[in-house]
Amino acid sequence: MISILLLLAAIGLALLGCGYLALSQPKHSKAVLNVDANSASHNFARLLGWTFIAASIVPCVIRDGWGFAVLTWSLVVPSAAMIISLLLAYRPELLRSIYRSCV
Repeated sequence: MISILLLLAAIGLALLGCGYLALSQPKHSKAVLNVDANSASHNFARLLGWTFIAASIVPCVIRDGWGFAVLTWSLVVPSAAMIISLLLAYRPELLRSIYRSCV
């Protein structure tokens, strides 16, 4: 059970990271939040994005050890990026409540 929770934590952190990285681009922040954010908020979103993506390897290491953690992480991050890109393309309003507090 704890193994599944750790995997879900890694996926959640990767989703948050990819979402914040997407919001660091003016086009996506306008589509999701309907505001023109300034450069400082874009830099902050970029920093949060990379921090969450880097942190998503920690549950993988706890779950699998370093050997499989790199493999698991290398599957989790692109999957999260694909989910965020599909949400941005088809339903950006679904991301609005999650990311409103950042930018």
